[in-house]
Amino acid sequence: MLTSELISTLVTLSQAKHGIHTHLAQFQAHCWKHWDISAPFSIFEKKEAESRRERERLNAQVTGWWGPAKGVPLMVFILANISVPNVENTNRSHLPVFLKKLQESLQAKMKYILRSMHLIPAPPDSNSSQSNLEFKSLFCLPNDQYPFIHIMPSIPTILQSHEESDSEFDDFAVDINAYLSKIDYFANMDIINTSQQSTDIAGTGSANQQGKQRNKDVVNKRQVTAMLEDYGAKYLQQFANHWIKSAKARNPMHIQVISQHSSRRQETKQSNVPLPTALQFYSALVPLLSLIYGLKYGESDHDDFRKQIMADNKSTRGMIQQVEVILRKKIKNTVEIEKVFSRSYSQGIMQKCLDVYLQDSPPYYPQQYHLLKSENVLRLYNSLSRGPSATEYAIRLQNECDNIWKQSRQGCEATSLTGKICRLKNGHDKAGDDEEQDNSTRNTRRDDRLLSLDTKRHNSGYSFTQACSCGRSRMARDDPFELETANHSFYEKFTCCLADEHKAIDLDASTFGEQQQLIYSEIKIPRCDASLIYLGPASTYRNTVGLERYEGFTDNTNYLLPWNLTTVSELEARAKKRSAVTNMANINKELPTKHTSTQPTNEWPALGKGAEEPAVKLPVPTHVVSTEAFPPLDTTKTAPVIPTAAASVASAVGSIPATTATTLSTGTSTPPPKLNKDDRRKERRRRDGKRGGYRLEGLIRGFLGAEYECPHGHRFLSCGDGKVCKVGHKGHPKTHANHFIHQDLPLYALCPCNFADYGHAKVNPDKLAQLQRIFVVTPNAEVSITMKPHVKIKLPDTEEILDYNFGIDAPMTLPKNGVYVLRLPFIYHDPKSNQIVPLGMDLEQRLKNAIFEKGCFQVHF
Repeated sequence: MLTSELISTLVTLSQAKHGIHTHLAQFQAHCWKHWDISAPFSIFEKKEAESRRERERLNAQVTGWWGPAKGVPLMVFILANISVPNVENTNRSHLPVFLKKLQESLQAKMKYILRSMHLIPAPPDSNSSQSNLEFKSLFCLPNDQYPFIHIMPSIPTILQSHEESDSEFDDFAVDINAYLSKIDYFANMDIINTSQQSTDIAGTGSANQQGKQRNKDVVNKRQVTAMLEDYGAKYLQQFANHWIKSAKARNPMHIQVISQHSSRRQETKQSNVPLPTALQFYSALVPLLSLIYGLKYGESDHDDFRKQIMADNKSTRGMIQQVEVILRKKIKNTVEIEKVFSRSYSQGIMQKCLDVYLQDSPPYYPQQYHLLKSENVLRLYNSLSRGPSATEYAIRLQNECDNIWKQSRQGCEATSLTGKICRLKNGHDKAGDDEEQDNSTRNTRRDDRLLSLDTKRHNSGYSFTQACSCGRSRMARDDPFELETANHSFYEKFTCCLADEHKAIDLDASTFGEQQQLIYSEIKIPRCDASLIYLGPASTYRNTVGLERYEGFTDNTNYLLPWNLTTVSELEARAKKRSAVTNMANINKELPTKHTSTQPTNEWPALGKGAEEPAVKLPVPTHVVSTEAFPPLDTTKTAPVIPTAAASVASAVGSIPATTATTLSTGTSTPPPKLNKDDRRKERRRRDGKRGGYRLEGLIRGFLGAEYECPHGHRFLSCGDGKVCKVGHKGHPKTHANHFIHQDLPLYALCPCNFADYGHAKVNPDKLAQLQRIFVVTPNAEVSITMKPHVKIKLPDTEEILDYNFGIDAPMTLPKNGVYVLRLPFIYHDPKSNQIVPLGMDLEQRLKNAIFEKGCFQVHF
């Protein structure tokens, strides 16, 4: 119904009329004045007076404003040859309802299309009967209850009259579908006649009913055919008569015409529109054809009416120029329709892409973020733009994005030690020294909180919660941009690390190994990447409560692993061995030296002389390390075998004691009485309690713990492999930490806060906890614990491995009866180049490439 070419033509004409209407109407009025032709009163608007006093004040002879001419046509539509599906089987009572619904649907779609193309004005705000008409519109649609679309349905071939002449049949090519439908129709008629004859002969009731139904269908088809023919004849005539009558009547946009000779009380209103005369109509065509087509009237230039009119009134020159410029531009746009469409469409897409570029962007951002946003915006633009102007506006879009970033949004390019970009403006750290100190601090309000922001220092906007060197308290810290701030300055803010008789061991000034000499500091913590602090005697830590009053630990994760070093009896046995060996060495030194004969030993001795007795060599005492301190996994809970003092002395001297058989008297006695179920349970609990107390009796234990800390301040102790060491969980080493010290500890592990939100199926394993502290508790016994930490970090995409010993180049013997904490660096750097060690963004690489090497702790006794 509305093809793309028709809509394009209507839009072009509408835009041309909208541009030249005012100038053309003014020029037309001057032409009528020059030709001494009376202007048609109906094509000019006159102010509508609301009251009688205003109407009396108005002069009816004065023409109105050069505005809304009354030549806006009223457009109606007649749609012919509209096929109705399955109309031959439609009931005659359903056909008008169907066509009425189709008519209303087409009218709604028509109004929507024309309004979207700005061919008709928008509907009025109020529910008034008058349309929101615009005098510059190309046409208008009636706002009446009567439809402005008339449908003329096509009559199917099967319903058309069969009394056709042979000439009509021969003039056109035979349609096979129409021919077959005719055959079917005559076949149906033959069936009907046959059925009637059969009914007359047979006289059966069922045949009569079938014949009546066929006759009823035939009658219905004839009535449907008649109704379809009425839509093309009678109903069409009614539609045309109605709108012709409406065209002659007064339109709502027309003004009331007051009679010149009527008094105030005898005002008359004209119901019809006064039509222009033929002279007025053709005199309006002359300037229109002259301006649009360039037609000249007259044999010479002197006869050109435009020059004459411009000579009479100089203002008309500007009117003509404006009309020519508008028409020339419109013709160019019409000829280059693809370029015009591409230009307007690409410009709209470019503006939307600029809005996308600015959407959700921070106030200042670095070049990498700018390039990423620009690429996304250009990719979006290229997917939406069309036509020859797409490339031109793509370049303009790129330039607009660059100008926006460089002029007002270019951010600082400094990167923090954790890989985050500074969020401040570019050049904020290059402020002049003449500025006051107060000017470098800005007070910004964020979430109803007053924040003090130092604009001379880099700031990424991220903050971490981290504990102190001793691990007792914690505070928030800004994302560090300097190595000094990351590993030293932040920890100097705490006062708890050297309080309560705590001491810091200077790792750089101390010597380790056989000639160990530790240098303590009670005033400040030495400025090293790692720090070792003495927290007090071993009694400071209680295994029943764990690390008490330490902030940030999750529930039941602040317990150190017990480390069974040895037993008291084994230490006493070793002491006796050492004393026995020392005594035997002293006895050997005090024995006199025997003189041996000079005769050869292979000859028989002389008569009367005894044979030389060979010197008896004492056997070398052998010592077998007891496996009592390190029982194998999966062993039953049995009491340790404590060697007796006699056996210890015998083994120290080197003699082999005689084994004596111990006989047990087996007297006849009555069996014990049977216990019930409750008594057996109580007896089992009693034995287990005594066994547990007996197991811990006489043991010398230390404690170990590896603490991990995430950026949000969550802390937990691990029992190896990055697992959380929580009391009571499956696989928790409840006896000793021997297997813990014989495995590599990952430097990074997943924090439990990643799995805290059980309501979401998707887990976000991006929060990594870093191995930050090592806790060691040395017992008050003759046992020495040495420590030599070693961290290995493999650089990503290379085979290079960096080693860190934190200044402890030899095994360091921890003094007995103490609690020590080794704080590891927050940021690791290359010792040679002092560059930050890149760990890579891949989660699996960060978990595997950095380890705290096993063999750090050893026991000597």
